Amino acid sequence: MKKILIFFFLSLISFNIIHAEITWSLSSDGTLTVSGEDMPNYDFNFGHNPNIPWYSQRDKIKKIIIENGVTCIGENAFRDCSSLISIMIPESVTSIGSYAFYNSSSFTSINIPNSVESIGKYAFLGCSSLFSITIPNSVTNIGIAAFSGCSSLNSITIPPSVICIDDGVWAGCSNLTAVTIPNSVTTIGSGAFSGCSSLSSVTISKSVRSIAGDAFDYCDNLSSIIVENDNLIYDSRDNSNAIIETKSNTLIVGCQNTIIPESVTSIGEYAFCGYSSLASITIPNSVTNIGSYAFYECTGLYSIIIPNSVTNIGYYALGACSNLSSITLLDGLKSIGDNAFESCTNLTSIIIPKSVKSIGYHAFNNCIGLTSLACEATVPPNCGYDCFSQINRSIPLYVPENSIKAYIEAKQWNTFANILPISVDPTLALTLTDKNSDLKKGYYQKGKVTLSRSNMSVGDYATFCLPFDIDISKTKDNFSKVYIPLNIGLLKPSGTLLLLLDELNDNSVIKAGQTFVAKCKKSDVVFENCADVTFNEATPNPNPSSVKIYNFDGVSGALTQNTDVKMKIGGSYSQLTNLDRNNYCTLFANGMFDATTSVTPFQMYVYMDGNNSLGSKVTSIAFEFNDISTDIKELQMTNGKSFFYDLNGRIVNDNVRNSGIYIRNGKKEIVK
Repeated sequence: MKKILIFFFLSLISFNIIHAEITWSLSSDGTLTVSGEDMPNYDFNFGHNPNIPWYSQRDKIKKIIIENGVTCIGENAFRDCSSLISIMIPESVTSIGSYAFYNSSSFTSINIPNSVESIGKYAFLGCSSLFSITIPNSVTNIGIAAFSGCSSLNSITIPPSVICIDDGVWAGCSNLTAVTIPNSVTTIGSGAFSGCSSLSSVTISKSVRSIAGDAFDYCDNLSSIIVENDNLIYDSRDNSNAIIETKSNTLIVGCQNTIIPESVTSIGEYAFCGYSSLASITIPNSVTNIGSYAFYECTGLYSIIIPNSVTNIGYYALGACSNLSSITLLDGLKSIGDNAFESCTNLTSIIIPKSVKSIGYHAFNNCIGLTSLACEATVPPNCGYDCFSQINRSIPLYVPENSIKAYIEAKQWNTFANILPISVDPTLALTLTDKNSDLKKGYYQKGKVTLSRSNMSVGDYATFCLPFDIDISKTKDNFSKVYIPLNIGLLKPSGTLLLLLDELNDNSVIKAGQTFVAKCKKSDVVFENCADVTFNEATPNPNPSSVKIYNFDGVSGALTQNTDVKMKIGGSYSQLTNLDRNNYCTLFANGMFDATTSVTPFQMYVYMDGNNSLGSKVTSIAFEFNDISTDIKELQMTNGKSFFYDLNGRIVNDNVRNSGIYIRNGKKEIVK
């Protein structure tokens, strides 16, 4: 018994000796002075009786002076010091422990001396006011999430002594704008720069051998990615603005400006995760796999086409893309992963191709905007539990006619109350006309669509509003020129409105429901390889968009907005009849918009608010094309000089013009 008591007593003395090597004092002005040699690691104990000597006084600490001789800053030593604004670390310190300054949110800068070799995990996590930090070349190790959440930090220099950028080291540094990885670094860990939302450029050095797929997720401002040419593991081939694993041809990190090369065969996990600024992406026909979380929460995406080369879509691959309204899945796809399209709340319809064999758990969970669903597979794909959770089960489910019984009996599919046959033979082309176009309720498979327009000759201009996407590059046989109307009009004193147009290039895609004007080469136009079309009980007309009207007298160039005249541009998918002639105008053979009481299907219309001050006097609208006269008289110039005018009538310096519409010498000029 005596031996046990003696051992217990000695252990207490030893514990006190370790703590006794550090002495501290806190002055009335909030200065904490720490002296001694080896500062111990302190236990925080989840906030329950932490053994940090000054923790109870932490809110009073404004300045920390660590005197020379102290060799390390212990774990948790100065955490939660919310009033701390100044720190002095001597040259004797060789390490900064984990959580050392955790959540000390007020200090703006810190100078780490050249004696420090390691910075522990979470050491500066949550130091949200930290604006500037110098990491010396002596540091060889920076721990997990060491600077995570330092949201004021706008620049960092990673010293060439660092070999590994650990998991989450700079995560949440939302003010950080650029990063260059030094040649010493071989590894970039999971979430290393996750959530650095201001980060615009990244350069990967030739020394890097391992990059986690989610290293740069939620860096939604990232626009430039360069991998040095001598890197043996990764490349950014073909100016792709991406990090590609060379051996596997897997794109592991993309950005808002990424162009996926046709040599890429797989899009890796988290490749575009959280990039809200990603507005469009073209997936080449070489890609066979889309990894988990690849496009998760890309809220800027409105449409995406998955090519027929893709056989697998990973879990959460397109989850939470809340603005995604069009997803085209092509035949060849076999597997849709768990939660693949979860919370795509703006999605109104989707067609699952006949090649699909399995659909994962919650694959379409919370797709609350769906108004129709179609599956081309004759054998119902196997579905994971609740794969259609929170979808209105009374919406129509279109399936092959001979498979209706199988779907009624199949798990998950049998939860739909309205299972209907695919109504059109897929071998038949769909023909639309402006005389008889009341399409039956149902689903029409992709393929060839012919649009027959009456009273239309070769060389005429015509307006369109179609229920499927159109690739301009594939319409050269139909149209010589294609325009979309700008939401800006010029009102002349005569009451005539000029509606301005923007000519599209061959690489453009016109989205379903977008009104456009085309100069036709044929009276019947044919669209090949169109997207599938689904018509419900009553397909609404595309929502009209408002047009801003500016007064234009043809002389002064002083353009002011007219809020009395109200005009909207819309399109129709069905016949509109018995219209008020004072309100509706459509395009006629003479190239003018004239008043009408009827709008034919798949045609653009202009709606005039009958309450405007011009009333029934506004009965025609002339289009201003890029290749003919603008109908705007020459402006009065000073000393013969040609000035640019904006739409508010102000003279604009040619050297500093931003994107927009300008008038010079009576002609419109568009700066993109």
